[in-house]
Amino acid sequence: MIPMKNSLIIAILISLVFISCESFGPELEFPVLEKEKKVLFEFFTDKDYSATQFDSYFVNLNVGVSLVDKITAEEIRILKESTGMIPFKEIPDELNKIRFEIKESVDIHRYHVSFGYSHYVRIGETFQMKAISEFLPDKEDEKLVVIKF
Repeated sequence: MIPMKNSLIIAILISLVFISCESFGPELEFPVLEKEKKVLFEFFTDKDYSATQFDSYFVNLNVGVSLVDKITAEEIRILKESTGMIPFKEIPDELNKIRFEIKESVDIHRYHVSFGYSHYVRIGETFQMKAISEFLPDKEDEKLVVIKF
């Protein structure tokens, strides 16, 4: 038999364990902190592709911006644009550059802003591809991405 004094101590310890377990509430959530984020893509060339040797040069540019949930990694696409396959001769100069822009109010406690581009180049029968992707730091509100051929 357990002496009365030991029984009382065990009962108190068990009670404290149950009380301390119940005192844990739901996880704390950060308040919503909305910040306007802006990503701007500029596409142009500073070269002259008008010579006939560039007749078989083509490019397809794709740009995109997504919100990525910081907990689940779920991606929400907020911008997806493409130039389609265009001849190098039609890539505009800097004064007439192609621009893709998105401004979005984002809860920075919940989402990362991911942005990137890819371009697919065809030169005759040869194909090349390049892809770049980054996250916009929470402290930064805007990003200019220059894609120059």
